[in-house]
Amino acid sequence: MQQNNLDIKTLLRILSLWLWKSPRYFFHLPSFLFSFKRATQKRRELLQDGLVVPPMLILSITQECNLACTGCYAAQVGTMKKGQPSYRPHLNIDQWRKIIKEAKELGVFFFLLAGGEPFLHPGILNLIKEFPGNFFLVFTNGVAVSKVHLAELKKLNNVAVILSLEGGEEETDSRRGRGVYKRVMETKAQLILGGTLAGVSVTITRRKSGPSSERRCWNIGRRKGYSLFIPPETKSTLGAAFPREGGLLTLLPKAFSLLVQSPVSQRTVFSVPH
Repeated sequence: MQQNNLDIKTLLRILSLWLWKSPRYFFHLPSFLFSFKRATQKRRELLQDGLVVPPMLILSITQECNLACTGCYAAQVGTMKKGQPSYRPHLNIDQWRKIIKEAKELGVFFFLLAGGEPFLHPGILNLIKEFPGNFFLVFTNGVAVSKVHLAELKKLNNVAVILSLEGGEEETDSRRGRGVYKRVMETKAQLILGGTLAGVSVTITRRKSGPSSERRCWNIGRRKGYSLFIPPETKSTLGAAFPREGGLLTLLPKAFSLLVQSPVSQRTVFSVPH
């Protein structure tokens, strides 16, 4: 039985591309690495008993969302707002605390908070604050991040905020709504100003899979100061986004080539789901 585990050297190589942009996180690094090592050891121990525990857990902490993006499954099935046919109330803060605590005890180290729009859950940042020995990635549309959220994020050293875009202003607004791109850019600027790790999530589709589009998305990320590109397409959904002979896997060599060609001060971490 096999288990994929990041070692500390690999983790440090990844973080080195990110942390120099947000120096305050360095003060938390020793305890962060200690917790990471302890979680890794716990997973290895459980593996001996035949239990495979992943290093990351994805939590859709709310179905609610303040946008209605074209193609969004939640918008289509009606789970985003009270009164819609498939709406279900999200778990409360105590229930999510219990889930995270149990996962942590099993050796889960990273938590990816998604939605809906996670910043619509009233307890999201308090939840992150309660688990300083874990790291949280919050995927957001960038529109629901308030001034209160920004102020609280400045106090946290175990979180990164990933903003969702479709590319430039035209692509983003055509799918997410007029004016969304500018609002996301404003949120990004405030996050960076406050020293919070920030990145971008871009959905790769046929329309954005050509060489010029790849280079354009990459350069947008470098120029705007993003630290992370994560295409949320998975192997099982590639057929809907790419021609049969194409696919996300064919883009990876090009992405890494762009990474290597970039100056260290402009490098961007490129990550894909497993």
